[in-house]
Amino acid sequence: MSALILASTSASRSRMLQAAGIAFTASSPACDEESLKSELRLQGAAPCEIARALAHAKALSLSRQGTAEIVLGADQTLAIGSQTLDKPGSLSEARQQLQRLRAGTHSLPTAAALARGGQVG
Repeated sequence: MSALILASTSASRSRMLQAAGIAFTASSPACDEESLKSELRLQGAAPCEIARALAHAKALSLSRQGTAEIVLGADQTLAIGSQTLDKPGSLSEARQQLQRLRAGTHSLPTAAALARGGQVG
């Protein structure tokens, strides 16, 4: 058993840990990311705050399941100014997003959180 659980099924996150030589197991986080993201947007949270809250939620969702391992949660949010963009749901939406991104500056706030025993540390 690994000493680290990656709270993600993202192939790119797994590749980064593998490239760093870190032993881990990957597991899908048990949290409703879309609801949390919607709630944070309604509260006026900045893109970096959304990424941080999602990383914490992912790590805590698995850490609270009684595992003794350290759980790594991570997230990133694509933003144009204070507006966050979601993954496009269609080819047409993807094209529109790429055109918006091409027209100006964007950011990709990224956050990571480590949790153990139901607490982020």
